Amino acid sequence: MRLIDADALLELLGYQGRFGEDDEIYNLLTNAPTVQREGWVSVPIEPTEEMIRAGGVTLLKGVTDRPNFSWPDESKLAYKAMIQAAPTDKE
Repeated sequence: MRLIDADALLELLGYQGRFGEDDEIYNLLTNAPTVQREGWVSVPIEPTEEMIRAGGVTLLKGVTDRPNFSWPDESKLAYKAMIQAAPTDKE
C-alpha cells in the first residue's frame, strides 16, 4: 500500500487552486479519511517534550539497569517508548 499526501495528489492532478474549495473533487480528496496500516500510529513530525523524555529515560535505564546493553535493542525500546508517549487524537 502506498500513501500520498492530499496536497501532493491535488498538485499532481492539477487541481491545486484551479477549481476552488467548493469543487467536488477537491472536497473528496482533502476530506477523505486517512489510510492507517495495521500496527501503525500517527505521530507529530517533531517529537514532543514528553516523547523525548520517554525515549531518554528508556535509554538511560538500558545503560544503567541492563547488563547486556546493545544500541540496536535499546534504540528500539526507546523508539517504542516515544511512540507510546506521542499525543493521540483522543487528547
